[in-house]
Amino acid sequence: IPRRGPKCRGVVYLQHGVLDSCYTWIANGATGSLAFRLWDAGYDVFMGNFRGTGACAHEREDIATEEYWNFTVDDHAQRDVRAFVREIRRVLDSERGEANADGEVDVPKTSHRPALPVVAIAHSMGAAALLMYIIECRRASEP
Repeated sequence: IPRRGPKCRGVVYLQHGVLDSCYTWIANGATGSLAFRLWDAGYDVFMGNFRGTGACAHEREDIATEEYWNFTVDDHAQRDVRAFVREIRRVLDSERGEANADGEVDVPKTSHRPALPVVAIAHSMGAAALLMYIIECRRASEP
């Protein structure tokens, strides 16, 4: 849920748990759902959907194969969450005018603007995957 302009108070990434989807963050409508309440409070809100979420459009039509479902929470942590965070940062950098035409971050050497922190809220498997991602980033000295 994008919020444009200087009134953005921060960035929040919401990640669902096992057997769920990002719909969980908006299911209670505009006044009772966390995603909308955060947006009303002035935050940019991003919601992730893990692979295997039934309501999502799929790259491949045949999702009944064993190969399609051959992934673990490690894949969620090291690939999916990493991709979500990378895309959130790309969108934010683009909005701040710091991305080139290919969407790559192109920060001038004279730029002193730090990366905006991304606050993550998750439950169940989403929280486990986020913790695994954070631990791996700390071990690799990545932001």
